[in-house]
Amino acid sequence: ARRILRHSDLAIAGILTAVARGLNQSIAEGLLVEAEQFARMAPTADLREGLNAWIARREPGYDGSWTHIARPDEARRA
Repeated sequence: ARRILRHSDLAIAGILTAVARGLNQSIAEGLLVEAEQFARMAPTADLREGLNAWIARREPGYDGSWTHIARPDEARRA
């Protein structure tokens, strides 16, 4: 349980959603659910923090928000 709780609340929620929704589906349908959950997580600050912490070999400090990070092309349009 401690290994799981070290991760972002958003990531845990996405995993639980993917498992619950994908349980009684084909592999192809389950993979679509997993891809959908990853797409929801990918632009969040928690994903960036997790990657930065892993690269720096430090513990991550997740904020648990759904704050999305603007892509460089979005910043230019603003």
